[in-house]
Amino acid sequence: MTIQELFDLHGRVAIVTGGATHLGRAMASALGELGAFVAIASRRLDLCERVAAEMRGSGIDCVGLRCDVTSEDEINSLVEGVVGERGRLDVMVCSAGGSAASPTYIPHGSADEFMRTFELNTKGVYLCAQAAARAMIPQRSGSISPWARFTASSAVTSASTTAWTFAGGERRTRRPRA
Repeated sequence: MTIQELFDLHGRVAIVTGGATHLGRAMASALGELGAFVAIASRRLDLCERVAAEMRGSGIDCVGLRCDVTSEDEINSLVEGVVGERGRLDVMVCSAGGSAASPTYIPHGSADEFMRTFELNTKGVYLCAQAAARAMIPQRSGSISPWARFTASSAVTSASTTAWTFAGGERRTRRPRA
């Protein structure tokens, strides 16, 4: 049995927030290469559409969509739209994240900048997971993967801090219960 056969995702539907850049783009590409339909979502629609076009050129079934993960309405619309179009949601990768503004160091940063970054990286993951769970629980299957990162901001140094994401790693693999 090959890796592709072992991890075959044909007929599956995935949403990857932050899917147009960095780790999110790699995960979107991997899911697509394994056969899943992939909705790439981020605040930058032009970038999502360009990446989706590149992936379609490689034979991947995907679409680029705009979504601000700090907006509950936008996330709910994203999930409802994908489920309405494709009939299900099997994978939600919460990869949108970063700094809300140019990173600054603790002595010179502001609490407002820190809170905007915290909201992007923490609230965004929560809202995405919540919306995905609402779609997955009735179908009694699905996987939610919270990979957003808490990156450099006014209250932290330029080193990324991802421990909070990985602390719940076991929870990441559990199936939603009805």
